[in-house]
Amino acid sequence: MAASTTLTIRVEQEVKDRLDDQAKKQRRSKSFIAAEAINGYLKVREWQEKRIVEALAAADGGQGATHQSVLDWIDAWDTDSEYTAPKA
Repeated sequence: MAASTTLTIRVEQEVKDRLDDQAKKQRRSKSFIAAEAINGYLKVREWQEKRIVEALAAADGGQGATHQSVLDWIDAWDTDSEYTAPKA
């Protein structure tokens, strides 16, 4: 098991009450629930950041649809000339 450390945070009373409620419902400690929530948040943020960096690198490399082709596509929405999204 990985070593753990203590982290002190301030939250609104309503958040603490919700955390207390979840801890009781799950029969887990508040620390466990909070640590799981923080870990989940960090995983999502790290995934998002990685994908943003990859997308920017692809765009810098000339991949993707042009700005104008996307604008033209949006302008065609709800018209007789509507078409599928531009391809990268």
